[in-house]
Amino acid sequence: MSAKQSSQVWIPGISLCRRVEVENNDLMSFQFASGVSNSMGVEDALDSVFFQIREGFSSEKADLAILFTTGHFADSCVDISRRINETFSPTCMVGCTAGGVIGSDQEYEDQAALALLVGNLPECQLNSFHLTHQNVSGIGDAAIAAEILGARPDEDPSFVLLPDPFSIQTGDLLSKLDSVYPGAPKLGGLASAGFQPGSNRLYLNEDTHMEGLVGFSLTGPLEILPVVSQGCRP
Repeated sequence: MSAKQSSQVWIPGISLCRRVEVENNDLMSFQFASGVSNSMGVEDALDSVFFQIREGFSSEKADLAILFTTGHFADSCVDISRRINETFSPTCMVGCTAGGVIGSDQEYEDQAALALLVGNLPECQLNSFHLTHQNVSGIGDAAIAAEILGARPDEDPSFVLLPDPFSIQTGDLLSKLDSVYPGAPKLGGLASAGFQPGSNRLYLNEDTHMEGLVGFSLTGPLEILPVVSQGCRP
Protein backbone atom coordinates (compact mmCIF):
# COMPACT_ATOMS: atom_id res chain seq x y z
CA MET A 1 0.00 0.00 0.00
CA SER A 2 1.34 3.41 -0.90
CA ALA A 3 2.10 5.95 1.80
CA LYS A 4 -0.34 8.75 2.45
CA GLN A 5 0.55 12.31 1.58
CA SER A 6 -1.02 15.73 1.97
CA SER A 7 -2.46 16.89 -1.33
CA GLN A 8 -4.34 19.83 -2.77
CA VAL A 9 -6.88 19.46 -5.53
CA TRP A 10 -8.25 22.58 -7.21
CA ILE A 11 -11.80 22.54 -8.54
CA PRO A 12 -12.06 24.43 -11.84
CA GLY A 13 -14.64 27.18 -11.95
CA ILE A 14 -15.11 27.81 -8.23
CA SER A 15 -12.87 29.09 -5.48
CA LEU A 16 -12.48 25.86 -3.56
CA CYS A 17 -9.33 24.02 -2.60
CA ARG A 18 -9.30 20.70 -0.79
CA ARG A 19 -6.37 19.54 1.28
CA VAL A 20 -6.84 15.98 2.45
CA GLU A 21 -4.73 13.02 3.52
CA VAL A 22 -5.16 10.53 0.68
CA GLU A 23 -3.50 7.51 -0.81
CA ASN A 24 -1.33 8.50 -3.79
CA ASN A 25 -3.60 6.73 -6.23
CA ASP A 26 -6.82 8.00 -4.63
CA LEU A 27 -6.58 11.50 -6.11
CA MET A 28 -8.25 10.19 -9.26
CA SER A 29 -11.46 9.63 -7.29
CA PHE A 30 -11.75 13.41 -6.85
CA GLN A 31 -13.03 14.16 -10.33
CA PHE A 32 -14.30 17.47 -11.70
CA ALA A 33 -15.25 18.80 -15.11
CA SER A 34 -16.94 21.93 -16.41
CA GLY A 35 -18.47 23.28 -19.57
CA VAL A 36 -19.75 26.61 -20.88
CA SER A 37 -21.83 27.63 -23.87
CA ASN A 38 -23.16 30.87 -25.33
CA SER A 39 -25.69 29.20 -27.62
CA MET A 40 -29.02 31.04 -27.64
CA GLY A 41 -31.09 27.86 -27.61
CA VAL A 42 -31.45 25.98 -24.33
CA GLU A 43 -31.13 22.52 -25.85
CA ASP A 44 -28.08 23.46 -27.92
CA ALA A 45 -26.41 25.10 -24.91
CA LEU A 46 -26.99 22.06 -22.70
CA ASP A 47 -25.87 19.62 -25.39
CA SER A 48 -22.63 21.56 -25.79
CA VAL A 49 -21.98 21.77 -22.06
CA PHE A 50 -22.71 18.08 -21.51
CA PHE A 51 -20.34 17.14 -24.34
CA GLN A 52 -17.54 19.23 -22.83
CA ILE A 53 -18.07 17.70 -19.41
CA ARG A 54 -18.20 14.11 -20.66
CA GLU A 55 -14.78 14.56 -22.27
CA GLY A 56 -13.25 14.84 -18.80
CA PHE A 57 -15.77 13.21 -16.47
CA SER A 58 -16.07 9.45 -16.63
CA SER A 59 -18.57 8.88 -13.82
CA GLU A 60 -22.21 8.37 -14.76
CA LYS A 61 -23.40 10.29 -11.70
CA ALA A 62 -22.10 13.35 -9.88
CA ASP A 63 -22.03 14.20 -6.20
CA LEU A 64 -22.14 17.93 -6.88
CA ALA A 65 -23.37 20.19 -9.67
CA ILE A 66 -23.04 23.99 -9.67
CA LEU A 67 -24.91 25.90 -12.38
CA PHE A 68 -24.83 29.52 -13.50
CA THR A 69 -27.02 30.91 -16.28
CA THR A 70 -27.60 34.42 -17.57
CA GLY A 71 -31.05 35.95 -17.31
CA HIS A 72 -31.78 35.02 -20.92
CA PHE A 73 -32.57 31.50 -19.69
CA ALA A 74 -34.78 32.52 -16.75
CA ASP A 75 -37.95 31.25 -18.41
CA SER A 76 -36.27 27.90 -19.17
CA CYS A 77 -34.91 27.25 -15.69
CA VAL A 78 -37.24 24.31 -15.02
CA ASP A 79 -36.20 22.53 -18.23
CA ILE A 80 -32.51 23.24 -17.56
CA SER A 81 -32.72 21.83 -14.05
CA ARG A 82 -34.62 18.76 -15.25
CA ARG A 83 -32.07 17.89 -17.94
CA ILE A 84 -29.09 18.29 -15.61
CA ASN A 85 -30.71 16.05 -13.02
CA GLU A 86 -31.61 13.46 -15.66
CA THR A 87 -28.08 13.48 -17.08
CA PHE A 88 -25.91 13.51 -13.94
CA SER A 89 -28.29 12.64 -11.04
CA PRO A 90 -26.33 14.91 -8.68
CA THR A 91 -26.69 14.38 -4.96
CA CYS A 92 -26.59 18.16 -4.62
CA MET A 93 -27.20 20.81 -7.27
CA VAL A 94 -27.20 24.55 -6.64
CA GLY A 95 -26.95 27.58 -8.88
CA CYS A 96 -28.40 30.93 -9.84
CA THR A 97 -28.87 33.39 -12.66
CA ALA A 98 -26.08 35.93 -13.12
CA GLY A 99 -25.19 38.99 -15.16
CA GLY A 100 -22.29 37.05 -16.67
CA VAL A 101 -20.81 33.57 -16.49
CA ILE A 102 -17.30 32.18 -16.76
CA GLY A 103 -16.23 28.71 -17.84
CA SER A 104 -12.91 27.29 -18.94
CA ASP A 105 -11.06 30.32 -20.32
CA GLN A 106 -14.16 32.15 -21.55
CA GLU A 107 -16.31 34.90 -20.04
CA TYR A 108 -19.75 35.91 -21.32
CA GLU A 109 -21.64 39.03 -20.25
CA ASP A 110 -24.79 40.70 -21.60
CA GLN A 111 -25.56 37.66 -23.75
CA ALA A 112 -27.08 34.22 -23.35
CA ALA A 113 -24.68 31.85 -21.62
CA LEU A 114 -24.68 28.81 -19.36
CA ALA A 115 -21.88 27.29 -17.28
CA LEU A 116 -21.95 24.02 -15.36
CA LEU A 117 -19.46 22.35 -13.03
CA VAL A 118 -19.88 18.76 -11.84
CA GLY A 119 -17.72 16.79 -9.46
CA ASN A 120 -17.32 13.77 -7.25
CA LEU A 121 -16.18 14.20 -3.64
CA PRO A 122 -15.68 10.78 -2.03
CA GLU A 123 -16.22 10.48 1.72
CA CYS A 124 -17.75 13.97 1.87
CA GLN A 125 -21.23 14.96 3.02
CA LEU A 126 -23.19 17.48 0.96
CA ASN A 127 -26.39 18.95 2.40
CA SER A 128 -28.35 21.42 0.29
CA PHE A 129 -30.84 23.96 1.63
CA HIS A 130 -33.14 26.83 0.71
CA LEU A 131 -33.44 29.73 3.13
CA THR A 132 -36.11 32.41 3.17
CA HIS A 133 -36.47 35.64 5.11
CA GLN A 134 -38.68 33.76 7.57
CA ASN A 135 -36.30 30.94 8.54
CA VAL A 136 -33.07 32.98 8.51
CA SER A 137 -34.01 34.28 11.96
CA GLY A 138 -33.53 30.81 13.44
CA ILE A 139 -30.01 30.35 12.09
CA GLY A 140 -28.57 32.09 15.15
CA ASP A 141 -29.55 29.07 17.26
CA ALA A 142 -27.06 26.20 16.94
CA ALA A 143 -29.65 23.42 17.11
CA ILE A 144 -31.93 25.06 14.54
CA ALA A 145 -29.00 25.89 12.27
CA ALA A 146 -27.78 22.29 12.33
CA GLU A 147 -31.23 21.03 11.40
CA ILE A 148 -31.72 23.50 8.54
CA LEU A 149 -28.18 23.48 7.16
CA GLY A 150 -27.43 19.81 7.73
CA ALA A 151 -24.19 20.26 9.68
CA ARG A 152 -23.28 20.71 13.34
CA PRO A 153 -20.60 23.21 14.40
CA ASP A 154 -18.39 20.39 15.70
CA GLU A 155 -18.31 18.85 12.20
CA ASP A 156 -16.27 21.84 10.92
CA PRO A 157 -18.47 22.47 7.88
CA SER A 158 -17.86 24.80 4.97
CA PHE A 159 -20.67 26.62 3.17
CA VAL A 160 -21.43 27.76 -0.36
CA LEU A 161 -24.18 30.40 -0.41
CA LEU A 162 -26.04 31.95 -3.37
CA PRO A 163 -28.54 34.57 -2.16
CA ASP A 164 -31.04 36.68 -4.05
CA PRO A 165 -30.16 40.24 -2.91
CA PHE A 166 -33.78 41.44 -3.04
CA SER A 167 -35.16 38.93 -0.54
CA ILE A 168 -32.33 38.03 1.87
CA GLN A 169 -30.36 40.28 4.22
CA THR A 170 -26.99 38.72 3.50
CA GLY A 171 -25.13 40.65 6.18
CA ASP A 172 -27.55 39.52 8.88
CA LEU A 173 -27.31 35.90 7.71
CA LEU A 174 -23.51 35.93 7.71
CA SER A 175 -23.46 37.41 11.22
CA LYS A 176 -25.68 34.59 12.44
CA LEU A 177 -23.57 31.97 10.69
CA ASP A 178 -20.40 33.45 12.17
CA SER A 179 -21.87 33.23 15.66
CA VAL A 180 -22.78 29.55 15.29
CA TYR A 181 -19.94 28.44 12.98
CA PRO A 182 -16.99 30.71 13.88
CA GLY A 183 -14.13 30.35 11.44
CA ALA A 184 -16.09 28.21 8.99
CA PRO A 185 -15.42 29.11 5.32
CA LYS A 186 -18.45 30.75 3.71
CA LEU A 187 -18.17 31.22 -0.06
CA GLY A 188 -20.54 32.26 -2.80
CA GLY A 189 -22.00 35.31 -4.46
CA LEU A 190 -25.19 37.23 -5.18
CA ALA A 191 -27.59 36.27 -7.95
CA SER A 192 -27.16 39.18 -10.33
CA ALA A 193 -29.24 38.70 -13.47
CA GLY A 194 -32.22 40.75 -12.29
CA PHE A 195 -32.78 44.30 -11.11
CA GLN A 196 -36.01 43.87 -9.15
CA PRO A 197 -37.61 41.35 -6.76
CA GLY A 198 -38.57 38.10 -8.46
CA SER A 199 -36.30 38.59 -11.46
CA ASN A 200 -33.56 36.17 -10.38
CA ARG A 201 -33.75 32.38 -10.38
CA LEU A 202 -32.16 30.08 -7.82
CA TYR A 203 -31.50 26.42 -8.65
CA LEU A 204 -31.72 23.78 -5.93
CA ASN A 205 -31.67 20.11 -6.92
CA GLU A 206 -34.86 19.59 -8.96
CA ASP A 207 -36.49 22.84 -7.84
CA THR A 208 -36.16 26.50 -8.79
CA HIS A 209 -36.93 29.50 -6.59
CA MET A 210 -37.47 33.20 -7.20
CA GLU A 211 -36.44 34.40 -3.75
CA GLY A 212 -34.34 33.48 -0.75
CA LEU A 213 -30.99 31.72 -0.78
CA VAL A 214 -29.77 28.34 -1.97
CA GLY A 215 -26.59 26.69 -0.85
CA PHE A 216 -24.99 23.65 0.66
CA SER A 217 -22.88 22.62 3.61
CA LEU A 218 -19.84 20.44 3.03
CA THR A 219 -18.18 18.22 5.62
CA GLY A 220 -15.54 15.54 5.31
CA PRO A 221 -11.79 14.92 5.26
CA LEU A 222 -10.89 18.19 3.58
CA GLU A 223 -10.16 21.85 4.10
CA ILE A 224 -11.65 24.56 1.91
CA LEU A 225 -9.64 27.72 1.33
CA PRO A 226 -11.51 30.78 0.01
CA VAL A 227 -9.98 32.82 -2.79
CA VAL A 228 -11.02 36.45 -3.32
CA SER A 229 -11.49 37.40 -6.97
CA GLN A 230 -9.23 40.08 -8.39
CA GLY A 231 -10.84 43.48 -7.96
CA CYS A 232 -13.01 42.45 -5.01
CA ARG A 233 -12.48 43.84 -1.54
CA PRO A 234 -12.44 41.19 1.24
